[in-house]
Amino acid sequence: MCRMLGVISSKPQRIGLWIPALEIQAKTGMHHPHSDGYGVAFYKDRTLHLRHEVRPVWERSPIVNEDETGTCLVMHARKASKGATTLDNVQPFYARSDDWQLVYCHNGTVRDIDRLDGSEEFLEKGLSDSAVMFHRLIDSLPFYDDLPACMMALILEVEGQCRNWTSLNALFSNGTSLGAVRSCAVEEDYYTLYVGRGADHAVVSTEPFGAYEWALIPNRTLWIFGEGQERFIELDRGAVL
Repeated sequence: MCRMLGVISSKPQRIGLWIPALEIQAKTGMHHPHSDGYGVAFYKDRTLHLRHEVRPVWERSPIVNEDETGTCLVMHARKASKGATTLDNVQPFYARSDDWQLVYCHNGTVRDIDRLDGSEEFLEKGLSDSAVMFHRLIDSLPFYDDLPACMMALILEVEGQCRNWTSLNALFSNGTSLGAVRSCAVEEDYYTLYVGRGADHAVVSTEPFGAYEWALIPNRTLWIFGEGQERFIELDRGAVL
């Protein structure tokens, strides 16, 4: 369980403008507190930067310079349900290669993640179900043309092999686009993702805040925003809405 927030903008956004929204959700939002670590990822000049701590976001240390800026931000506050409370399980998770820089975070629990192919080596290290799914995601990157296709393949793989899960909701980004997937089996009023739009940016959040006109992403839908274009894709049919 967690709270998540993502921003993509045509102009650099100061991190300090957005962390308080995550803090409020983590400290007083639904099923609070979400106090088992937090992470901030942001892309500046096409380079990924990360700040991770095991402490709650409202007790964050000066390692997070809130004057730093980025054109794409992904933030996560964790409430542990599976896996140790360690830095290895603090999200967003990230991976880099010569060709891409990827971040991913998940809200939900896959209680039988051990059914997923290749999960054993990660579970033996005390990694969470979310971390296992992230590793499956990056393993699939060479086999698909784009990140949304990888996300859809991951969802279908987990749903096909696992039976006891609450939500596969996630945020993900490669720095040039921001995506969200909503797929929940229970508690649809908790496992939510909302989209808000400003003049020069788009926001996706687990809970509404501020003065945006929020739109709830439908269940079983992938949303992606990048290069001024917005898409909604039905997971069951792969159809663009």
